[in-house]
Amino acid sequence: MQYGDIALSKDAHFAYFGTNPANDNFTFVDVDSLQPPTAVVNQRDADLVYILEKAPEGSAQKTEAQKQLVEIMSCRMRIDYSVKLIGMLLFERGPEVLSTV
Repeated sequence: MQYGDIALSKDAHFAYFGTNPANDNFTFVDVDSLQPPTAVVNQRDADLVYILEKAPEGSAQKTEAQKQLVEIMSCRMRIDYSVKLIGMLLFERGPEVLSTV
């Protein structure tokens, strides 16, 4: 029993499955060019890190991204401190209660 075209059946089987002897000496590159980032980034900081990473090195965009990153991070630190302070005033064990939520 034969499936497909008769002209195809005359070709060597390795053309359709298995290995091709011409590729037996092929070597793979050890270094993966698509390596994932090694650092874990907090979800709320992901957009800032993305802007900073994509800006060309030594450009005005990179400088502006760094300024923006410092400004937003300092604002977030103030907000975090304020939330902790409010937690300590409302609850006796403020940081404990806020971290369990």
